[in-house]
Amino acid sequence: MKKTSKKISVDKILLGIVIFLALVILAGTIYAKNKRPEKTGLPPLLTPLPTITGDQNFTGIGRIRALTRPPNPATVIFSITFPYNQKDKASSEELALKIKDFRQTASDYLGSLTAEELRSLSEDEIKKEMLRRYNSLLLLSQIEVLYINDFMIIE
Repeated sequence: MKKTSKKISVDKILLGIVIFLALVILAGTIYAKNKRPEKTGLPPLLTPLPTITGDQNFTGIGRIRALTRPPNPATVIFSITFPYNQKDKASSEELALKIKDFRQTASDYLGSLTAEELRSLSEDEIKKEMLRRYNSLLLLSQIEVLYINDFMIIE
């Protein structure tokens, strides 16, 4: 008596897996073609972000660390922001190009003072001088108000 067992060969299993994967890829492609988002005329990575109206705070200057003038130099850590019109592309580009100058100007100003002189100044006096120096760097627009977010003197 001969046993008739049906053995499934490895080749048939692999062929079944390949056919299954091909069907999944085909189904995914058909689904993706039918579910496309509205065409904007731009590639997907360049679709415009939602526009924000009004003024935004320019935070590109970041946190600045500067040394005060001797005899007892101290480290000053601070950050400055100010409102700007995001829709004015020329002014926005000018601000972005001046970040290094803004940082250097702030470091130079604080480096020209001793820690004692800096402590004796009010926040408004520091803002007024920084505003004057920053506006002297700008050609296309002027900054109206500065905000000092952090200000620490570390000896």
